[in-house]
This record gives sequence, structure tokens and C-alpha cells, in this order.
Amino acid sequence: MIKKLYLPLVALLVLAFSSCSKMGELSPDYFTTNPEVLEAIGGKVPVTITGKFPEKYFKKNATVEVTPVLRWEGGEAKGQPATFQGEKVQGNDQTISYKTGGTYTMKASFDYVPEMAKSELYL
Repeated sequence: MIKKLYLPLVALLVLAFSSCSKMGELSPDYFTTNPEVLEAIGGKVPVTITGKFPEKYFKKNATVEVTPVLRWEGGEAKGQPATFQGEKVQGNDQTISYKTGGTYTMKASFDYVPEMAKSELYL
């Protein structure tokens, strides 16, 4: 009796764990910034980020929050997050198609501090 239940139980566990997989990280090649080298203007560091979700990347029932973070040695500053949703999610966020992917543009602005002179932008 136990042997008869073993195979279906293993198949069910494999199915359950594979359906809950996370989306992998995106390559930096899918993102561009304008300006390419960030600069302080009037006490602020403005940036426009353009990104692309490739086809068959964004799960249909996923919700993803993207937050721009400017990091430097000894600190970081977070920008305004943007939320994206899959096709089967009900909500008011930007919907990304599973088949065709999608593009987005987000603007961020950080209050300038001198330590930011050597910093990197992360999403």
C-alpha cells in the first residue's frame, strides 16, 4: 500500500515546488539610464530608468515591486518604487504580458549628499 502512494506523492511534491518557482534576476542589459552617468543638479540626483521584461519571463500571476536604490560606501537612498503585475492579477498596476514581455520607464530623484560622488544605482 505504501509503495502505491509513494510515486503519486513524489509527483505531487515535484509539481508543487516547480509551480512556485521564483523569477530569476534580470541582466543589466535589460536596463538603461538617462543620464548614463548620474550627476547632481540643484541638490538632487535625477535619473530616468528604462527597463524591459523579456518575453516569457514575467509569470502571469506575479506581482513585482521595483525600487531604485542609489548605494555608496556607508549609505544608500531609496527612490519611489514601481509595481508591475502579471496578466492574471487583478489590480491597478502596470500589466506585463507573459508572451510578449513589456517595457517601462520610471523616474527617480535622490537628495544629493557629498558621499554620493562615488555611488552605484541598483534596482
